Amino acid sequence: MRDLQLTQVAGTRQSPLAVVYTDDMMEDVRLLDSCESRDDHDDGSHAIVIGEDGFKRIQVRVTGMTCAACSNSVESALKSVHGVFRASVALLQNKADVVFDPALVKDDDIKNAIEDAGFEAEILSEPSTLKKKPNGTLLGQFTIGGMTCAACVNSVEGILRNCPGVKRAVVSLSLFVPLYCITGIARSWIELNQQDVLARLVYITSQNHHTCVLFCMHIQVHFFLATLFSVSPQELLLLCICIECTLMLLLLYSSYLRYFYELQVASIFVPTVVGLALVTLFSWYISGISGAYPEEWLPENGNYFVFSLMFSISVVVIACPCALGLATPTAVMVATGVGANHGVLIKGGDALERAQKIKYVILDKTGTLTQGKATVTDVKVFTGMGRGEFLRWVASAEASSEHPLAKAIVEHARHFHSFDEPPATNDGQTPSKGSTISGWLLDVSDFLAHPGSGVKCFIDGKRILVGNRKLMTESGIAIPDQVENFVVELEESAKTGVLVAFDDNIIGILGIADPLKREAAVVIEGLLKMGVKPVMVTGDNWRTARAVAKEVGIQDVRAEVMPAGKADVIQSFQKDGSIVAMVGDGINDSPALAAADVGMAIGAGTDIAIEAADYVLMRNNLEDVITAIDLSRKTFSRIRLNYIFAMAYNVIAIPIAAGMFFPSLGIMLPPWVAGACMALSSVSVVCSSLLLRRYRKPRLTTILELTVD
Repeated sequence: MRDLQLTQVAGTRQSPLAVVYTDDMMEDVRLLDSCESRDDHDDGSHAIVIGEDGFKRIQVRVTGMTCAACSNSVESALKSVHGVFRASVALLQNKADVVFDPALVKDDDIKNAIEDAGFEAEILSEPSTLKKKPNGTLLGQFTIGGMTCAACVNSVEGILRNCPGVKRAVVSLSLFVPLYCITGIARSWIELNQQDVLARLVYITSQNHHTCVLFCMHIQVHFFLATLFSVSPQELLLLCICIECTLMLLLLYSSYLRYFYELQVASIFVPTVVGLALVTLFSWYISGISGAYPEEWLPENGNYFVFSLMFSISVVVIACPCALGLATPTAVMVATGVGANHGVLIKGGDALERAQKIKYVILDKTGTLTQGKATVTDVKVFTGMGRGEFLRWVASAEASSEHPLAKAIVEHARHFHSFDEPPATNDGQTPSKGSTISGWLLDVSDFLAHPGSGVKCFIDGKRILVGNRKLMTESGIAIPDQVENFVVELEESAKTGVLVAFDDNIIGILGIADPLKREAAVVIEGLLKMGVKPVMVTGDNWRTARAVAKEVGIQDVRAEVMPAGKADVIQSFQKDGSIVAMVGDGINDSPALAAADVGMAIGAGTDIAIEAADYVLMRNNLEDVITAIDLSRKTFSRIRLNYIFAMAYNVIAIPIAAGMFFPSLGIMLPPWVAGACMALSSVSVVCSSLLLRRYRKPRLTTILELTVD
């Protein structure tokens, strides 16, 4: 393992240190920065001292916070105090955790800073002083190059933990080029004796699902959720019960980006409203003292300043950034629940967003357009070998393969040999299908699978090849005209021809058919009506691919494509910025599912395909592809409507609160009325999002009526 470098640490920076490690697996280790804690300071460095005379930690109860912008204001106010080392605010808990230098800051200074920000503060009892550590410690964050699998992670962890003085080492395998890079979240960590240990270590699978990729976060779960996503620990527990933890955290990770966007909106909106309130205050006050309006407008026992202040306060109270912040997350939350009710699992709001812009849908043939129930329909032997013996040899070669066609061949051979009803064993139990088959299969050696081509092996010293033309050609086996003509007949009938060769001669052919799903043609036509272009990409031959595509109505066909080539096809469509979706179910589809902007895995498919996808279609029904796209479009139409509600409310309410119509209509909103209007605006946005629960998926009879929005 080479190039181990420290890229970022928390705490006081020290001079670069040189670390030499003699193990063969780790060379040229450089520590670029460090954070140290020592009992003595002979070197004069500015290390962080933690002890009785060191940093002090207190918790403060903060009341009056109503949204994320409020908690940000409190946190900014605390961090602006000279001597405060760290400050974090939990909105739902109404608490602030502050670490500071008692020599520079007093408890009352912390309280006053919060009150100056406009909130009430109360210092909780039993303030805790961080305990003094008996020995010097070092906290480091490193970037390690060269790790390619989970075994590498275990090796590095073992090496580090065996180092003298190392208390803890955690290594994660992360993306080399992550789609999103947020400091503190999507990052690899190695921790050495961390000072403030967070609650737990949670591994999150990568959003892009590249091979063997993990994100690693150190988070205190209830604090993290309560601060960022306004989710209580009880709600978190319910989520863990309903959804797999990995999927839940992936949804939260994708929502983290939207959280930053909403904060940016609030950071612009709030100062603008405060500015309008000040303009309102000075405009009414200056107009009053200059005699621009009569004194009869003033309230009883009031003056110009109080009269102006009422308008100004109403402007501040009635303005609602919360409605803008609720527009997107509430709709996404409801949409993910609605999708789950209809058998469509959505792994994140970003996938839901991309699905509305899908321009191309790439569909695999086997198991996606077809039922995935391949059956052998034709068997032709060109030598004197009996059909039963021929099937026995072919089934023996294909028994170790995971391909659906191989399973169909083995199943056909099993039926031919009258193993449909296996006899009971001595203990009265029916043996498994695998144990029954293994009783008549021949021993195989040197088995080798060629993805997209077929298999090779040796049986009784003979080389057996079972696959397509490509496998035979690459192996130097000539295909006679008689064989070629029979294969062409099969392919023109939408069947797949499987060639069988012993040594250097082709001795037989099997014709395999996989019936189409009944809804395939209707779904393809529905996609075209929605403005989405379907493309079939398969590893099967061109004749079979064209026959299947013609039957379902697909114009664009890519055949004889290797598994890695499917990802290349997707990237070719993405060059012009188009959003591409991939629908597949097998191991061969996993690279394409990861490369697509939106990966949709059939629920009956392999685990690796489901893991690589952004959508999981649980019912093995192509109608759910239409449902996924339609739900995404309806969701973001609702989000746009939510933003219209929120913006329209502020555009109408703020001028009324500022008294723009008071001279002509006598309309004046007291602050309590403005507060009620502000609450109602948030309620309207939430109710608008909840209307998505009335969503009804398109049926086969109505799919053809769908059009582009």
